[in-house]
Parts: sequence; structure tokens; C-alpha cells
Amino acid sequence: MLLFIVCFTSGLLALLVLRWHRTFKLLVPLPGPPSKSFLTGHFKDMFGLHGIEFQGEVLKTYGPTVRMAGALGEEFIFTLDPSFIHTVFVKDRSKFGRSKGGTLMIRSVFGPGLAALTGEEHRQQRKLLNPVFTEQHLRERDGKLFVHGCRSELTTKSPQLPIFTGVAKQACQAIDQSLSTDVIDMIPWTTAAALELIGEAGMGYSFNSFAGERNEYSIASKSVARLFVKLVPFIPIYPYLARLPITHNMLSYFPFPLLRQVLKVTNIQNEQAEQIIRERKDMLANGADLESVTGRGKDILTQLIPVKANEEGIFIFAGYETTSSTIARILDVLANNPEIQDRLRSEVLERQEEGVLELPYLDAVVKETLRLYAPASYISRICEEDTVVPLSYPVSTPSGTITSLPIKKGTRLALSVTFSNRDEKAWGKKADEFWPDRWLEAEQPGNPSLQCVYSSMMTFGIGQYACIGFKFAVMEIS
Repeated sequence: MLLFIVCFTSGLLALLVLRWHRTFKLLVPLPGPPSKSFLTGHFKDMFGLHGIEFQGEVLKTYGPTVRMAGALGEEFIFTLDPSFIHTVFVKDRSKFGRSKGGTLMIRSVFGPGLAALTGEEHRQQRKLLNPVFTEQHLRERDGKLFVHGCRSELTTKSPQLPIFTGVAKQACQAIDQSLSTDVIDMIPWTTAAALELIGEAGMGYSFNSFAGERNEYSIASKSVARLFVKLVPFIPIYPYLARLPITHNMLSYFPFPLLRQVLKVTNIQNEQAEQIIRERKDMLANGADLESVTGRGKDILTQLIPVKANEEGIFIFAGYETTSSTIARILDVLANNPEIQDRLRSEVLERQEEGVLELPYLDAVVKETLRLYAPASYISRICEEDTVVPLSYPVSTPSGTITSLPIKKGTRLALSVTFSNRDEKAWGKKADEFWPDRWLEAEQPGNPSLQCVYSSMMTFGIGQYACIGFKFAVMEIS
């Protein structure tokens, strides 16, 4: 074992030396902050506790398109420029691909699902999955949604309780029963609700989150997001690690606690998911009646079995973590804006028969939260051939002001989600404010030229790699 570790470390050092000799510099010396570390560049600043503040200060100080420092002295481009973003995701999308390190990391953590695929392989898999995630399919599967309020303030006219409504009711009842003080910590409840929703609607499996049950799978699921974020700074070296003759089982012997933790929780997830899939396949093969199963056989995992998709790992991560954090953020915003809270409550009480997805002010509150507090602050891409990208916002360089930017093959790009969603030129002077009414105006806000999949904001991405489950996520949050 010791010999293996020594050989691995030697091989890794050799690859890092090779990487250092190939350090990437931009063709054009863009403005940007000085690097504090050759080893990690600006990664710690961008992903730290105050990462959003750091990114905002950089763009405010140096301009909308800047040079940033990556690992081992590499330079990459960070931008909110709409023409740049549109070119990368839409106009010249064939020239820009997913980061190899990013897809390898996702594959190693979650398996070979859609999020880990690129090119034609991704296109074919997405084509198979698209029908499962259409709004029509989601509505037909879960029926018309009705809201349940705490303390029985609301009632339902629905003959059956669909999954979303049932989980909402469980959450409200659990909160009511636990009331002991005037202050309620909502994070555990939003976490429980999101996990139960993704379990029942996504996998046809109940975690019994509101009963206080603790099982290895739910504990592991709650750990994945925290551990996954810690792996992000290592993305640039993943392609080099992939060259080493390492099996998945060998990774568990590495002297890196973080890596061992990630493997432990993902192995628990995979084993549980595989067990659920085996049981569901057996039931389908034997012609069993799935009406008695959680989700009544209409959950997404059961729908994916015929196309043999390996999506359960990333689906739970994306559907659980981002949903719980967004719901918690909505509650925080409402607590700090009582006039918005009162208006939203009035709409829900007065128009409950119309269904959750038909309430305009609720929709506006959800959209505004997703705009202002996107779960991911930027999207990474890599340039796959030499090209020139147009700029909406000119950039000052030592040789003068430029309106287009030459980029060489291999250049890494970080396209800002957070600050594209807060760009004053697209969103107006109240771009940094929580103002749901912007979504109720005749002219929709944002930059429609970006061709985002959700309401002219970058929260769920753009183009062929946009989030396939964004409609499901919006239904969950609502």
C-alpha cells in the first residue's frame, strides 16, 4: 500500500510539473486582480464564504470581462458580457465545450449521467430524457397542484393529494407540532421537505424526513453538496489524475480525508439507488401494481428505467440541495420584507383553487429569488478552437479599447450567472434589489437575446447543456 501511495504521489507530481510548463496565458492582457497564490490562484476567493462579494468587487473594479488566476499560474476569463455569453452558449457553441476536469469530477462522484457527458453522447442521452421532464408530462404525472397552509388556513378541492401537495402538508404539520418558541430555525425543515420531495417525486421512495428518522442515505445526501463544493478547486487537475492507472476501489486508500468522505457518501447513495432500481425493475417485470408504491410508479426514476439512464445521483444532488437552499432564501426574504410576505399570503389564500403554478405573484417571488440568488455563481466552459468573441461592453487593455476578444484553444472561461442576472443594463437600476413586481410588468425583464431556458436569466443555464430538470425544480420550490 505504501509503495502504491509513493508511486501515485510521484506520478501526480510529474503531471503537475508538466502542467506548470504548459501554464496558460491569455492572448490579450485583460485587466484583473493580482493572484495571491500560484498554487490555487483565485479559487479560494471565488468559492469562499464571501465568494459572491469577491466576484462582484472584481467586476466592479476591473470591468465586465476580466483576467483571473487559476491553479498553478493558469489564467482564465471571467465575464458577464451578454455578447460573449451568447456566443459561447448559442452562436458558436461548437467551439466551446464543458471543462474536461468538471465532467470527470462529476462522473467520479455521481456516475456517467447526463451531467458528465459531452458532444454527441450528451445529445443522444438528452433526447431520451427530454420527454420525462416536459412541463406537460410533469403536470400530468402529479396532477393539479394545490397549496396547503399551516394551521389548516387552506383547504384543497383536489380529489387526491399529489406528491408535492402531500409533502407540503407534512412539512406544515411537522412545523406546527414542533412550535415551542417564537423563533423557528427553518433550515432543517426546508432540508427535510426538499429531500422528501426529491425522494417521493424523483425516486418513488420516502425518507420519512418529518418523522425524525435517520438513515444512511439521507445523511449521505445531506453531505454530498458540502463535500462536492470542496472538490471544485481541484477541477483543473482532474484530467491529469485520469491519466493515472487508478481504479475506483484504489481511491479509498488515498491519504486524502476529503476524497475518502466523498467516496463513502456516494457509495451509500449508489447502493441505495441501485437497490430501489432493482426492486422497481422486478415489480415492472412481474406486472405488479405500482399504485401502492410511493409515487404510484409515476416518479422520475421509474420513468427513466426504460431508457437505462444513470441519473439518480446527480438528480438527487441538484434537486435536493438547490431546492432546499432556494426555499430557505425565499423564507428569509419574506421575513425581511413583511409587505411582500403579506401580499403573497393574500394571493395564496384568495386564489388557492387556481393551483400553485397559476399564482402570478408567487411566480414573481420565485423568479426574483432565483434571479438574485442563483445556486451556482458561474458556469465554466473551455475554448476548443482559436476564435474571436464579440463584446457588448468594450474592455480597456494596455494597447487600447477593444470590442472583440481573440481567444486561443484551451482557454478556460467562467461565465457569471450571478452578475449576468444583476446586470443593470439588462435589469435596470433595481438590478440588485429584490423586487418581484418586475415580473408583473407588460415587458418582461432581462436580456432575451441570451436565449436562457428560464425567464431571460442564467440561473438554469443556456443552450444544449442547460438544466434539464429546471421545470421540476420550479414546481418543487413553488
